[in-house]
Amino acid sequence: MRAAADALRDGAVLAVKGLGGYHLAALAADETAVAVLRARKHREDKPFAVLAPDLAGARGLGAVGPAEVAELTSRRAPIVLLRRRPGARLAAAVAPGNDHVGVLLPYTPLHHLLAGELAAPIVLTSGNVSDEPIAHRDDDAAARLTGIADAFLTHDRPIRTRADDSVVRIVAGRPYPVRRSRGYAPEPVPLPVTAARPVLGCGAELKNTFCVLRGAEAFVSHHVGDLENAETLAAYTDGIAHLQHLLAAAPLVLAHDLHPEYLSTKYALARAEADPGVELVGVQHHHAHIAACLAENGETGPAIGLACDGLGYGTDGALWGGEVLDAT
Repeated sequence: MRAAADALRDGAVLAVKGLGGYHLAALAADETAVAVLRARKHREDKPFAVLAPDLAGARGLGAVGPAEVAELTSRRAPIVLLRRRPGARLAAAVAPGNDHVGVLLPYTPLHHLLAGELAAPIVLTSGNVSDEPIAHRDDDAAARLTGIADAFLTHDRPIRTRADDSVVRIVAGRPYPVRRSRGYAPEPVPLPVTAARPVLGCGAELKNTFCVLRGAEAFVSHHVGDLENAETLAAYTDGIAHLQHLLAAAPLVLAHDLHPEYLSTKYALARAEADPGVELVGVQHHHAHIAACLAENGETGPAIGLACDGLGYGTDGALWGGEVLDAT
């Protein structure tokens, strides 16, 4: 622990094994170290999360009210987006041009020990190269992170399923999830309808999550990411197989996006071809967003839904965007 803390103080990038995968750490106040981490990860401007050693440390980084305290100290331990405090000792490269900073508190014994030894905020970002899934197996982390990290801080507990940190924002005193993953998934979302057959919602191409529907419960997966490389696609198919096994639910209906080039759509088509007993249901991209909002609020509609989203494949084969839909 002392060696790890000393390495961070000396400007090193440290790979730290967590609960849902490996993180990459650097001293949050060290401009050079954070810039080096950003360059090695090939992450141009997306903000980094910061691990504060304790609640007092979090208050020194951003505005923390009762709702933020409740989320930071909850068993879910998400990253909470805070309005950055003027004068906070953070390198500019932590969150370039952003008046907010994502802060989390230690949530594993290793985090507590490291934070106690260092007593200073550290960047704690996912252990990967941008657009790749987070590394969670020791051999995979050693192969993929050696060119990024100067040293490794590990433990001997295997991680079965990768899960990125969850991210929440407080709006009008209530927590709103920006990314629902570790600590939340696969806790089910109760639904106002009941499925007669198990359903797999295959998700979209970008910021993918998938969902297994069993009865009146929707088991939404951890954050998978962008399905644009072989590693992420492999993580996607492995995650589906694992969740089905946990739930003992073999989907008989596959719901997929209408876009024929989405890898999630191709996955559904290939799976249905291999199993003729599976039914395919194509769902328009923006309708899926609105239906999800209805479902998570326990409503069935009808409702006027405004999908302030980018492009999605329309029912007429054209690209739609920013849709107002009459939906149920």
